[in-house]
Amino acid sequence: MNKKRILLPAMLLTGVIGSSAWATPISFQAQFSVATGLLITPDQDSVNLSDNYSDFVLLNLPSFNSALGTLNSVSISFASTVMTYIEGLASHSAPPCLFIGCVMPTIEASVGVDHHLTLTGHLLNAPSTTVSLMDTQSQECSYVVTGPTSVTCNANESPPRSGTFNSAFDLADYALADFIDVSNLFFAFQLESAFNGYCGIQLRLVNQECSVSRMADWNGTVSVTYDYTEDSGGGSHAVPEPGTASLFAAGLLALGLVRRRKSVLARAELNGNPA
Repeated sequence: MNKKRILLPAMLLTGVIGSSAWATPISFQAQFSVATGLLITPDQDSVNLSDNYSDFVLLNLPSFNSALGTLNSVSISFASTVMTYIEGLASHSAPPCLFIGCVMPTIEASVGVDHHLTLTGHLLNAPSTTVSLMDTQSQECSYVVTGPTSVTCNANESPPRSGTFNSAFDLADYALADFIDVSNLFFAFQLESAFNGYCGIQLRLVNQECSVSRMADWNGTVSVTYDYTEDSGGGSHAVPEPGTASLFAAGLLALGLVRRRKSVLARAELNGNPA
């Protein structure tokens, strides 16, 4: 009997303390895509190419609306994929000797490609924060042959190199006020490519082919998430924690039963009858 009289009021108290407001975090997303496009030189006797290319996209996402409630925290991140491809190709063939005393020529083919790629994600709202990834690819080859044959020198990334670049922005220098009822959050995603390629064939006869090429693509999604609590008394999200209301009602009912039981026992003792 004593245990029941102690536990039931405790259960009632738990139901009162556990009541609180909550709100589901809200997220906004935007997609970005930057690319160099495919660069390929036409077939020729020799190539010596230096190319710098840059592409960027500017996008924005909403800040937090204070009418929703009290902002607790902010997180910003992006997930992306990267694909790159480079190639240097040289091929040449020499016809066989068709007369006495003919000496077969020596053919030399060489190629080299070098690609420096920089990817930058930048939150432009002051104070700004930047995330970068740098990648370098290099391929080369060289062949020397003599005789009625052909030579092919191909330096490439096959299949194209692919990978992921996922990161969160460091918001340590920001205050929550920087994200509340302000202009939209602006982002710049930039791809910078520095490409060098050479291709050469020493002996120029027939069927020569020499070219270099490069390509890079960066695609992803940036996400901003606001974790907040709704103000008391309003909003579609302001509800008691699951089970709290039921627990409170059960506590009241149990307390009533205890009091009823106590009253019955008291009357029984007065009448001289055991309960």
